[in-house]
Amino acid sequence: MTEVSEHLGVPARPRPSLPRFRYHAMNAVTREWLHRDVPLQNVELEYALSGPMAITASISPETHSMQREDGSPLFDIWGTLIFVEEGDVLRGGGILTDCTFTGQTWDLEVMGFTGYLHKMPLVDTLTWGGSSAGTSGNGVDPLEVVRAIWANVQSKPNGNLQVTVDSTTSPYRVGSWHNAARLPTEPGQGVNRAEVNDPIEFAEVWNAQSQKPVAATGKQVFWQYGIYWYDNVEAGSLIQELSEKTPFDFVEEYRWADADKSEVIMHLKLGTPRIGTRKNNLAFVLGDNIYNVLTITQAGDEFSNSVHYYGSGEGAKQIRSESTVRDSRLRRAKVEVDTSISTKSDLKARAQADRIYSGITTDIDSFNVLQHDNAPLGSFAVGDDVFVRSEFGWQTFEKWCRITALRVDIDSGNMTVTCRRSDTFTYSPIEERFHRP
Repeated sequence: MTEVSEHLGVPARPRPSLPRFRYHAMNAVTREWLHRDVPLQNVELEYALSGPMAITASISPETHSMQREDGSPLFDIWGTLIFVEEGDVLRGGGILTDCTFTGQTWDLEVMGFTGYLHKMPLVDTLTWGGSSAGTSGNGVDPLEVVRAIWANVQSKPNGNLQVTVDSTTSPYRVGSWHNAARLPTEPGQGVNRAEVNDPIEFAEVWNAQSQKPVAATGKQVFWQYGIYWYDNVEAGSLIQELSEKTPFDFVEEYRWADADKSEVIMHLKLGTPRIGTRKNNLAFVLGDNIYNVLTITQAGDEFSNSVHYYGSGEGAKQIRSESTVRDSRLRRAKVEVDTSISTKSDLKARAQADRIYSGITTDIDSFNVLQHDNAPLGSFAVGDDVFVRSEFGWQTFEKWCRITALRVDIDSGNMTVTCRRSDTFTYSPIEERFHRP
């Protein structure tokens, strides 16, 4: 690979020949191979950050090897797994979910394995903590909940996709405190230890400043987190909710389990507070491997150059801080409130970080990449930060951008990268609270 600095101003280089792809089909329940060289055409892959990948393809006009003896299609929706191989590397896969037949053409839609939890109800109760186990500790790690959800869904008959899940942990904790003393309801009131408060829900990073609530008289405080069958909780939605709170990212991984390619490993990779790395050995440059003119936007709706942050306290005693910059623009002010911030130094850092973030106006949302020797498929992925350079007409754009989605047209080798400027992301509360990369 060539360093970023060497790319700048380098003329376009010839494209290499496109790689050879093969497609494999497996019975999702029995894990038996149905076909080891499926004649797919018009194949597109779409990778997603914290979501299922998608594959669209068609089979036409050859049909005989794709039919059973009775003439019905060889593949069943929700019964077939499709995998994409380039060389000896699996580039993706998933569950066949939709089929359309038009004349001799068979169109297929495949959804990555994380989509299996979409609209999937949790019909059992799962709990952590409680009146005994919950007297120690401070809640459950959301990533432990993710693993338990996958284990529960895959324990059902015909429900085992054999998905494995990372053992990654986070310092975030969720749950509810029980047996706490009645909290004040009016200013100036103290804790009423004679009465038990309703369960106090929490979702936070537990640190040295965190404390359990005061116990009611004669009671012992404990924490509990539960998913209850009668609440009709949808597995995919709950994981997405936990992902946004913690935060954590997830991506699907597909790889061969052995040299004989007789079995596939489908693995859920977890990353907290994020997944992806900064690709210092890659650059995306207009005229080199970017072939479309970038659309650069300047959106002013969220712009602010004067941020006022209010922290803990009430009324005139509430702490506050301001970060303002005098630039060439009109003053645009906004107020943000976070009562969990109890020190002026933290509040000042938050105000300054938010003002810098709110002052960002120029961004791009996508660009198209040629299958190129300095940006081959597999050299970058969703979650990564990549350097993007474009110089033309009205604007020069040179920024690090984070990839949030990636679409690959197998036939042409063209890749559509969906992205956002890296400095518009925030990864609190896991990282240093006010850091933005």
